[in-house]
Amino acid sequence: MVAVTTLVNVIVLLGWIFCIAALFIAYLIVGCCVRVAFRNCVQDTFTAAEVILLHFAALTDPVPLPPLGWVDRVRHLLVGVRNAVSDGGGIDSLLAMALQLLKDYPRHCIVCAWEALLPGLPFRPFRWMPRCLTWLAFRDSSSPNPLDGAPGFEKETWIYVNGICSNGWIAELNGKRLQELFCKRPITVIHNPTDSVWVDVLETFVGKLKLFSWWQVEPEKTLRKAVEEALLKSGDALLKSGDALLDTGKIRVVLIAHSQGTIIANNVVHQIADSVANAKANDEKMKKMKKGLSKLEVYLFADCAHHVDVDLLKSLNVHMESICNERDPALYPVKGQWSDVNGKVVNDRPKHPIVQPDKRGHFLNTHYLDNFRREYRDSRLHNYETLPTRNWD
Repeated sequence: MVAVTTLVNVIVLLGWIFCIAALFIAYLIVGCCVRVAFRNCVQDTFTAAEVILLHFAALTDPVPLPPLGWVDRVRHLLVGVRNAVSDGGGIDSLLAMALQLLKDYPRHCIVCAWEALLPGLPFRPFRWMPRCLTWLAFRDSSSPNPLDGAPGFEKETWIYVNGICSNGWIAELNGKRLQELFCKRPITVIHNPTDSVWVDVLETFVGKLKLFSWWQVEPEKTLRKAVEEALLKSGDALLKSGDALLDTGKIRVVLIAHSQGTIIANNVVHQIADSVANAKANDEKMKKMKKGLSKLEVYLFADCAHHVDVDLLKSLNVHMESICNERDPALYPVKGQWSDVNGKVVNDRPKHPIVQPDKRGHFLNTHYLDNFRREYRDSRLHNYETLPTRNWD
């Protein structure tokens, strides 16, 4: 059994090495095309390789990259390889999750495997194509999927954006699990479609390290539109009715994201916050948006988003939480700070990450939500596990 597990770990590690090589080649080509300095391309790409490998190895402590010499950096990489092969960085839990999905949903699991391993064509299918061919060669587009819930939550807006390797069925499965946890509240699922595990991982680390400033994943526009609409409804002015003041807006906008979706959500929140901070004083729309931001709550599960403007979010009263498993192979839920290649701290947070000690796993339903009621006790989300006592109608 140990030999089989080690063999599987080695095979998966070789797959990650292939991803790193592909990232290296792609980044060099694009970097040369946009005339970025060759030295910076190499340095940033090596940094991406380090982060991917060290995340996969699930090391306890981050590596402050700029102060280290090349010898120390290579040594850290070798330690990462050793830990990845010997410990697996959560591979066992990934295999267990895959087997459970195969057992419960065999047809869907086959579809997920196909879409996770093979990227689709980068354009929309022609109308005359048969359905079976479009399914094989193309992937879903990003679109909102509102899930109906129980009445009584009309003054709340809940939005969820999924992580990597998730087709529409898995994203909806996540949304329904969130509804089960939080009193059947209506949730709008913003589907972050998969482009295969290879492209998804590339997108994740490009977003994490900001390697390409022009790179934008598909769901960002869809998510920003949904969040802005909710914030504008939250920022509606108080209307006077007789002797009473009626608040016609939302009381709460909750944005939940997982894995790669945390980078997308973080980018959207900062884009909106920057727009509000730089708006003109007489801009009524931005005034509403600013009021709405004070009602925004952001919960990042398996948080991969490092670039957070703490002061900006605090000034706008945005509530943000990073909810992490200590042994999650896809992130760094650590007490210390980690710096990128430019020496900038990139895992600073408005609030210290909420970390579940000694817990493995990266999947939302299996590793985060199934035992959520008993874990992550500092999270404000626990306030929504029971029905509110106040009637907001």
